[in-house]
Amino acid sequence: MTVSTQKTLWNCWVLISTFVAIILLPGCTGLDAFPIAARAGDTITLALGSPEGMGRDNTSVSFEDAQGGIHDLTTDMRGIFKLYPDPASKAWDSSDTFTLVSNARHEPWLTVMALDLPSSLPVGAGTIRVTTTADYPTINAHVNDVPIRLEILPGAGTPNPLEYVFGSTPTSTAFGNVQDLEPRHSVAVHTDSGGANMFGAIEMKLHIETDKGTNLTSSNVRILMEDLMIITESQRNWFWDLDSGQDYTVTLISPLGWLADYEAHFKIIFKQASVVGTPTITSIRYFDVNGAEVTGPSTSQYTIIVDNG
Repeated sequence: MTVSTQKTLWNCWVLISTFVAIILLPGCTGLDAFPIAARAGDTITLALGSPEGMGRDNTSVSFEDAQGGIHDLTTDMRGIFKLYPDPASKAWDSSDTFTLVSNARHEPWLTVMALDLPSSLPVGAGTIRVTTTADYPTINAHVNDVPIRLEILPGAGTPNPLEYVFGSTPTSTAFGNVQDLEPRHSVAVHTDSGGANMFGAIEMKLHIETDKGTNLTSSNVRILMEDLMIITESQRNWFWDLDSGQDYTVTLISPLGWLADYEAHFKIIFKQASVVGTPTITSIRYFDVNGAEVTGPSTSQYTIIVDNG
């Protein structure tokens, strides 16, 4: 196991225990920070629901103390990332999760913020406010409207260094980086359709320009398909192709003809590139189980979200 992998696993282990209770109801925004009380200077975590495209670039956070003073904590954000339940767990396929996935149209995950409290916060009860332009599903209360409770305790705290042991020698230690858990630059695609249609195949073509121009190769791109199998029996397969470094073809196939249009929900992830301009869906074609082309949702019923970190 590489040191980089161990870092990621350590970061997950440190923070997963924070949300054992919350993750059983995936997509919820926590009314309390974890821990619910901390010293100024300590590291805390917040559960922020299941928005699409939330990151440090489109999110701010503040703390209102007991005297009404407002403290901007935006520069103290350590990272924003997602936590997923074990696919073999009850949390993955519970009735609550089924409802979330059915309505939010994404697999069960919870967005988490790690936050280093500034040492200047006054002692006493207060409220954290998180504000973001990220898109929340209708099933989820928007975090902009949710006050998150936090009490500042007496004493001087310190940010958690996320120090961990790697290898077989207890004296060999390193420090984790929460931002390693944040998504790379990407383009997310999903439909706003109601999902009543079923198909044998969906072929989508996209034009996405990056700062690499036409020199971008498929080795520097990864496609991540959203796992919606909990609410479908399509048994889908999928593949993709990159032409001229900026034109993509993504194809989904269901041997049963039960491919829901909302299953065309994926991210194009760039390992060493940033998106420039506005990505567009140049065409979408739908086919029935016999291979005949049929009608489906138009390009206007799809949403594209660019995340350049």
